[in-house]
Amino acid sequence: MTLQKENLDPKLKLLGLEPLRRHLHKVQIEYGKVTGTTAPLATPDSPQVKVRQTALHDSIRHYAGAVIGSVQRK
Repeated sequence: MTLQKENLDPKLKLLGLEPLRRHLHKVQIEYGKVTGTTAPLATPDSPQVKVRQTALHDSIRHYAGAVIGSVQRK
């Protein structure tokens, strides 16, 4: 969270903005849940990535085969 990374909490408290800070924190957490940005990223070895990687490799292999097979030598 930017407020914590930039160490803005004490400054906001000093300005009397603690209620606003708490609200922003709650909104950011909810926004992260809704958009799915708070979940950890999948590692390259995870099943989610492996399935898509295999599908991509298969597609590239079939495409390359189709291109090579379409070459007509004269």
